[in-house]
Amino acid sequence: METIAAPAAPAFDWNALFDGFVGRLRQSGAGLDAPKLYDRFEPFALPDSRGRYVDIADRLAEGPVVLSFMRGGFCPYCRGELQAWHEAIPRLEAVGGHFVAVSGEIGGRAEETRCGLAPNAEMLCDVDHGLALSLGLAHPMGAELHASYRAHGLDLADIYGDSGMLLPIPASFVIDSGGIVRYAFVEPDFRVRPDPAVVIAVVEACGPVNVPF
Repeated sequence: METIAAPAAPAFDWNALFDGFVGRLRQSGAGLDAPKLYDRFEPFALPDSRGRYVDIADRLAEGPVVLSFMRGGFCPYCRGELQAWHEAIPRLEAVGGHFVAVSGEIGGRAEETRCGLAPNAEMLCDVDHGLALSLGLAHPMGAELHASYRAHGLDLADIYGDSGMLLPIPASFVIDSGGIVRYAFVEPDFRVRPDPAVVIAVVEACGPVNVPF
């Protein structure tokens, strides 16, 4: 008797799911309240991935800061961005800038992400997405995406230490030494990330700016 193989299960269409998620974010205006060009970035302090508190004012006293909000090491697009910055950080530091990544990962995961992908980077831990929420950068992912992640073994509640229903919008800012935003890249489509070369050019061009109040 001939054995007939069962048909292969269709590959899961992540892009279709992600397209729907991103579309809902855009429709809701996600990210529109985030800091914009020439806004003053509110000061903050967060623990780094090794447990030491970092005041962003201390970093700004040394020069412009590239501040990059990321979803975490589970995200291939974040991994790609961190790897790109690992290669670009020497060029950034040569023009007086400092790279700081922000992730909501807990339990040593942020440090694992940093060490594994960009050991020369600084990683801050945004527990419960508190800073991202205050900047309009964290939004509900929706039940469908959450269930799909869980079905494929990704437990964001474990990764973030919360309900697992929120995700940050990846965003990158250049903040000059006066605390003014000189570049803002806020993109609900987490598959799109800025080119480090473009960001470094902004840092290099940073100088005094008159901001109307």
